[in-house]
Amino acid sequence: TTGQRGTCSRPVDVARGAELVAAVYRTEASPDFARPLHDRTTGIPLAVEEALSLLRDRQGPTGTLPETAAGVPSALRDAILERVSRLGRSARRLLCAAAILGTSSTEDILVRVAGLPPQHSTAGLAELVGRGLLGPVGEDRYGLRHGLAHQAVLDSLTEPTRRALHRRAVTALLA
Repeated sequence: TTGQRGTCSRPVDVARGAELVAAVYRTEASPDFARPLHDRTTGIPLAVEEALSLLRDRQGPTGTLPETAAGVPSALRDAILERVSRLGRSARRLLCAAAILGTSSTEDILVRVAGLPPQHSTAGLAELVGRGLLGPVGEDRYGLRHGLAHQAVLDSLTEPTRRALHRRAVTALLA
């Protein structure tokens, strides 16, 4: 896949992901390996390619995708965090809230966890959706595009920020 970087922007399905694994490792990929890879990357070609490069460097396919081997490849992490750095303040806060929540959430919950006044939420949410960092997931719910983006944003948070967001998440979810 190395020479094909950027040539395919549409997400790949599990079967195509298994083909990519086979091409990288020159061996057949089991569904137990290809399915978690797809779930973690949502089939986004760059995310799949970077995850496979990281895994190849660490261990090769073992039939499963252990969480410890499924870190965020540095090239993908850097690209995601570069995009995050260009966001407005409200959008960044909403994105961090989404990372802390970890699953799709309503706009109301995201706003409460982000600690934003409601008047700033619509523009921030529109910016995130417009830049492809957050997307609609069902009716009135939003979530990060893939697990690697979630992990990159989560890993970028300082411990005090993470604790504050967790406290607000507990309060918002209990309300």
